[in-house]
Amino acid sequence: MLLTRDRVREIDRRAVEEFGMTVGQLMENAGRNVAEVLEFLNAEGGRVVVVCGKGNNGGDGFVIARHLDAAGIPVTVLDYSGGAGGDAGRNREIARKCGFPVLAPTALEAASHFAEASWIADALFGVGLTRAISAA
Repeated sequence: MLLTRDRVREIDRRAVEEFGMTVGQLMENAGRNVAEVLEFLNAEGGRVVVVCGKGNNGGDGFVIARHLDAAGIPVTVLDYSGGAGGDAGRNREIARKCGFPVLAPTALEAASHFAEASWIADALFGVGLTRAISAA
């Protein structure tokens, strides 16, 4: 089944409104599951770079990084969250306390991290994005 943006938003809405899950629980589940897939695909244990944006998708990314680190996989977070709040901000602060690199690099610095990565996890934009993507 193809999950469209609208379908994913409806699933999230129902999980929170009808089933009583918190956004934090959804974030933890999403991040843990992506980390498990990356562990499987990254059998050689190469470095994973997780690129985190502002919203809940960025929060998912911080969770991904934490679970990868706990599994012994080297991880670096490129943090473009701009000091996100809420559940995403809490997961950002948890990630910062874990001890793996959480950086806010320039584009040139980010390119060097990408070059060293075996895998890149994109947690920049999620289903809430309603604007055109730009370089700014």
